[in-house]
Amino acid sequence: NSLANDLNVELSQEESWQVYLQSSEVQEVREQLIEKYLSLGRSQEYAEVEIDKFLNDPERSRKFLEMRKYVKSQKDASMGFENFFLYGSAFFFGLLGDMIFKYIQSIQ
Repeated sequence: NSLANDLNVELSQEESWQVYLQSSEVQEVREQLIEKYLSLGRSQEYAEVEIDKFLNDPERSRKFLEMRKYVKSQKDASMGFENFFLYGSAFFFGLLGDMIFKYIQSIQ
């Protein structure tokens, strides 16, 4: 009975992994990886076989896909506010420095 439960758990994990591989997120990653192979001069068939082999092995691809998901979430979370703040601060301090320099020049 315990063996049957273990097999069911393993089978359901395999099924859930296969469902995850069909998600648009993973398909987007798959297309990007295939494009990388093609840019390196590999054939379309070779690229698809290698990428599918990689993605179908959860031990090999899980960490990679998690990393890609994390990077994408970080990129989506930073909607440019940081850049706006950085450039605004640089402009402000540059303007302030210029005004101080001109003030010191006018005193002398």
